[in-house]
Amino acid sequence: MQITFINAAESHFKARMDRSALKVNLLSSNPVGVGEHGDVFDDFIDAVKEFTDAQDGFNTIQNFKQQIVASQTNELSNTEVPVEE
Repeated sequence: MQITFINAAESHFKARMDRSALKVNLLSSNPVGVGEHGDVFDDFIDAVKEFTDAQDGFNTIQNFKQQIVASQTNELSNTEVPVEE
């Protein structure tokens, strides 16, 4: 079950990264086409910060996932299997 939460969090942060990357792309390629924009530069900086925050969360989840997998692998390798003679 722990991996299910990790996978959901991974998807969450990946979606946030995708969303903010799209904002950065839109704001940098065609700032005039963004409806009702105030300060395009501030919006661009905010989108970059959103991406960085999501990327940090994604990387943290990746580290947790690696630790869990390594822990489970160690548990399996430490389990003695009875040998039939």
